[in-house]
Amino acid sequence: MMTQSLDGAIAGDHTKKEEAEGKEIWEKLQAKTLTCADLSEEDYEVLGEYFMGQMLGESHSAMNQMMIQMMGEEGEEKMHAVLGKRSSGCETGAALLPKEISGFMPMMQMLSPLLGGGFDAGSSPSGNFPFMQGMMGKGWGWSLLNYLSPMGFLTPLMNWGMPFGIWWGIVFMLLWWVLVIVGFIVLVRWVAKKNRTQEHHVEKSALDILQERYAKGEINKQEFEEKRKDLS
Repeated sequence: MMTQSLDGAIAGDHTKKEEAEGKEIWEKLQAKTLTCADLSEEDYEVLGEYFMGQMLGESHSAMNQMMIQMMGEEGEEKMHAVLGKRSSGCETGAALLPKEISGFMPMMQMLSPLLGGGFDAGSSPSGNFPFMQGMMGKGWGWSLLNYLSPMGFLTPLMNWGMPFGIWWGIVFMLLWWVLVIVGFIVLVRWVAKKNRTQEHHVEKSALDILQERYAKGEINKQEFEEKRKDLS
């Protein structure tokens, strides 16, 4: 579908074109002027592009390019085809193989905390696309991954590993901020101590100079005592 050589603008136009093609096929399926038996692998790919476009909006093209980097162009196309098959209801058992998902997981780990629930429940198209309903209460990235996996092999990860990972993330974040705060306090104390030491040296040097002047007879005892009081 897309190649890594496409720049952002061309990639965006290409994605919108595929979304439009997928929308047209989806509408024909709903109108029953097309059947699942009529669809090719390429038709399912553009259907997947359409469904993902409904989820991501303007971010769809950027996501496609990230998926190509993570999964390769073939993996990106396969993912869209599986999404198209399952979301259209034509092949609800279609799935990505674990080896095809392996390149996608690091990206989901990075994006799912940022994307959160993925949609606004009031405006999402989940009523039209049943597969989206299960994604409303969790990060869409992991839900999509579980949705596209064979037999939902990521379900244990969703039910156990993700909360575990989230808690570790919270602990790590707290430890990070503790280290930052402690480091800041140590830095402030070090600077303050350094300033006090420098001031002490300055005062000591001034006193030494005063003593030298007194020793040389440049100032009398009364002047020496007055100036020493000023320095103390």
